[in-house]
Amino acid sequence: MATRLNGEMQVRIAAAASALICATVAHAQGHSRNLFNGRNLSGWHVDVPARDSNARLRNPFIVRNGMLVSLGEPRGHLITNSSYRNYRLEVEYRFPGAPGNSGVLVHASTPRALYGMFPRSIEVQMEHGNAGDFWCILEDIRVPDMERRRGPPATWGTTEGKARRILNLTDSSEKPVGEWNTMVIEAVGRSIRVWVNGDLVNDGSHATADRGQIALQAEGSEVEFRKLVLTPISKLTRTPATRNTADNSIAAYFRDTATATVFSAEGETFKVPAQRDRLRATLKRERALWQAARPNDYRFLLRVQCFCPGTRGWLLMEVRNGMAVRAWERTGQPVALTDWNTFSIDGLYEILERELDTNGEIQTAFDARWHFPKYVRTRMLPGPDAWSITEVRALRPI
Repeated sequence: MATRLNGEMQVRIAAAASALICATVAHAQGHSRNLFNGRNLSGWHVDVPARDSNARLRNPFIVRNGMLVSLGEPRGHLITNSSYRNYRLEVEYRFPGAPGNSGVLVHASTPRALYGMFPRSIEVQMEHGNAGDFWCILEDIRVPDMERRRGPPATWGTTEGKARRILNLTDSSEKPVGEWNTMVIEAVGRSIRVWVNGDLVNDGSHATADRGQIALQAEGSEVEFRKLVLTPISKLTRTPATRNTADNSIAAYFRDTATATVFSAEGETFKVPAQRDRLRATLKRERALWQAARPNDYRFLLRVQCFCPGTRGWLLMEVRNGMAVRAWERTGQPVALTDWNTFSIDGLYEILERELDTNGEIQTAFDARWHFPKYVRTRMLPGPDAWSITEVRALRPI
């Protein structure tokens, strides 16, 4: 009697079948091919774990106006039926409405290998602000300056709880939300090289895999793809395609703050003193990661609000050797450094650590790349007027 296969079994069969195709695809030389035909998802299959138990859930991958669109939810992957090696993959994508998250997974194989969701692979990150990071998913890769970009070696790994992320090389390669980005991924042998808008953003070698499927993510955000072109190659491109033309002027830092609002639901809330030890452990962990990754000199946007003395608005801070040395308003006018609303990232950590000795409520969220506190809200008891909100964004080394 015929039986109906569940979603995971179907995905595993598709993965096994693709291995039979790999050799043929790998030896086709020089002819570019569109992985997306502009009309349908021919050549791909969808793996969304939540649909195993609820077949009525929508497919998060659709074709709209000639574009391949990941709707973000329910979460999962769109995976090529074929496997590939020795290629250049050109991807044009954008987040149409708001900063979002997605990724291109290369050398993908076993489905649902991590957290019951992610296929065994090496992810090339597309998250806005972090495009070009590597994430190791039961496969690994090496880059120069590994400790600065991945953290202490004792924490490295490819499974749950390990330091799987390898930071990219730039912070200003992406275009503003709504504009099209071009990502180029070259995978030759056990090396992977990545460009974003012409900037070389990552360059890895000694990968633990040299072939596999290619996957796109549905990871909570809508993202549009208008180009997915694969070209077989036999060697890596040696130099970036174009010069970095990103705008690093003072005005450029403030572009995404015009309509910025406080996201009060963001982060984790700690009740002090009841949860003081848990907050202390969180700050210790995140500050160690910040210190491992931080640049000596950097700029970032800072906004501090509190009941008294009030709100100053966004300021651009410049830090040299760990010390805040200059600050500017949106207009480019310099402002005086003060204790309450101009400080470095380390200074912000010190403020947070002092808050451990108070009684109240502290809400924090941390940047996924640099591990600085990107959002902090404090409310001290007895209150109600002893409150503050601190926001940090757009950190760039200089």
